[in-house]
Amino acid sequence: MSRENLLLVLWLIFGFIVVKAIDSILYFITFGYFVLLIELNLSSDIIIYLILILILATYALAIYLLLKKIKTSSKSTGIYLDKFPKKKFFLMGSIILVLYLIT
Repeated sequence: MSRENLLLVLWLIFGFIVVKAIDSILYFITFGYFVLLIELNLSSDIIIYLILILILATYALAIYLLLKKIKTSSKSTGIYLDKFPKKKFFLMGSIILVLYLIT
């Protein structure tokens, strides 16, 4: 396997890790909101609608911000990028593990 193909595979794995980390953060926020609503003794019908609104709003906001970030920061012309962000990769992986174990 050539170096360029190896970098491409690493970037694909990095993309999956970033998406999973963002999903873990949003799931943690939603779970905390759910626990808060349960503690307030609201009826289950109200909780369902409030959780649904929160999930749609947070995921829509995350998608919008992510697409905005990608659009403004993508300046490469090719598919192969030279530098692989190892620190961000390990940070996102640790976020996934910690939040998955908490929730």
